Formats: sequence, structure tokens, C-alpha cells
Amino acid sequence: MNILDGKKVRDELVISLKERLSGCDKTLAIILVGDREDSKTYVKHKIIMAEKIGIQTKKILCSDVVPEEKLISTIDSLNKDNDIGGIIVQLPLPDTLDKQKVLDSIYINKDVDALSTAAWNKINRGDNCIYPATATGIITLLDKYNIDVKGKKVSVIGRSNLVGKPVAMLLNKRGANVTVCHTQTEDVPGITKKSDIIISAAGVPNLITKDYVSRGQIIIDVGINKGLVGDVDFNEVSKVVEYITPVPGGVGPMTVISIFENFARLVGK
Repeated sequence: MNILDGKKVRDELVISLKERLSGCDKTLAIILVGDREDSKTYVKHKIIMAEKIGIQTKKILCSDVVPEEKLISTIDSLNKDNDIGGIIVQLPLPDTLDKQKVLDSIYINKDVDALSTAAWNKINRGDNCIYPATATGIITLLDKYNIDVKGKKVSVIGRSNLVGKPVAMLLNKRGANVTVCHTQTEDVPGITKKSDIIISAAGVPNLITKDYVSRGQIIIDVGINKGLVGDVDFNEVSKVVEYITPVPGGVGPMTVISIFENFARLVGK
């Protein structure tokens, strides 16, 4: 069993991104709505990473009862500010807000997370564009370990816009044979056992047990559930497969660094 070490790869990418973004005078705006502890932690990690790379950040705090119109107005001001090179709205948002409407208010040339409808239209057309950070991070991690997906059978568990859909599209573009599994899929273990690579983004603790895997497989665990538990039962599965990502320390660090890869592309670096 080999560990796919996201922290190690992230640290290597920090050095190259620091060089690429040297002299960049654009700021990354991060909007945090409410006071969820997990969201505050994620924002903190992004700001720390920005400091390591040498990028200025602007954190905008909004109450969890902020009117939707006011939030969108705040985003519009950032859209029109030439000093702002990218905008992130930390998810999840309170249920009182229309998430997609808020995300769609971000100009596409500043949409670092690539979650707006305009960004998705470009992705669906197959344009040369940025993808959501977690999907990008997964592909980068595979590349860094010289894992070629062309012709490989890949099972993606989960079909969210954040991970499942975009990573399936990126894999398809690289010639992989992708099966997307979800709650309505029958006999998921039967599918995953025949795969070369399993990517689980279901958000279900310890969903993937030894009954889902076979020897020689590559396992990417995107899950980060309560108590820092992944979708994969690491102790069981790591005894069977060839490569596996840990939780934490696998996909998480790759997601954060990929945000800045996206930012660099948006500002032309």
C-alpha cells in the first residue's frame, strides 16, 4: 500500500505558484456568511495559504441573516473592483439564501470556485477553462504520482457539482472509462470492485469497506466527515489496495492549493 500524500504535493506546488504569482497585485476576496466553525476553519486555511504564496486576501464577513440583495450587491462591488482578481463565497450558505443565485452573481472572470452557471456552461462545452478546485486537485494528485487514467475503469461515487460531476468530466477528457455511482445505483460494490480507480465523494463515513475494493486499486477519498473521518474505512481498505489517500492529508490540501491554481489562471499567470 502506498500513500498519495496531498500535503507533500501541495508543498511542492506552493513553491511553483509563489514564482508564478510573484509581483501579482490582484487580491483574492473571500466572503464568509455566518459563523459556522467549519466554514471559518476553511477560510482560515485559505488565508494562510495565500500568505505562503504571497497573495493578498480580503475577507468579507456577513451575518447569517444578511439579505440576499445585500450579499449580491457586495459581490457586485467586488466584480467591478479592478484590484480584485478572484472571488470566493464560502459554502454552505444559510438556507435563507438562494445559493445558485448568489454564485451566479460572480463574474465568470473572477469565479475562482467555477460553480456559477456561466462557468458550468464553459465546462459542459469542453472549453479550456478552470474546474472546481477539488476536481482539479484530484487530477493534479494523480499526475504527480504518474498515474495515467487513459483507458482505466474509474468509479466516481457522488454526482455533486463540487466534485462528482467535474471530476468525471476531467477523467473522460483524459480517456478514462468513467461510471458515476449515486444513491439510485444498484450493486455499487459490484461496480467498484471491477474498477482500477475509485473516487468517493459521497460524504458518508466509512462507506467504502473491503467489500467494495480489489487488490491493486487506487482509492481517492474525498470525504471529510464529522470527526475528520473519510468515506473510506482506511484501516480495512489500505490492506488491500495499491494506492490510497489519507483523511486528512490527501485531497483536502490539494483542494486548497488548486484554488490558487485557479486564481493564477484567472489573473493570467
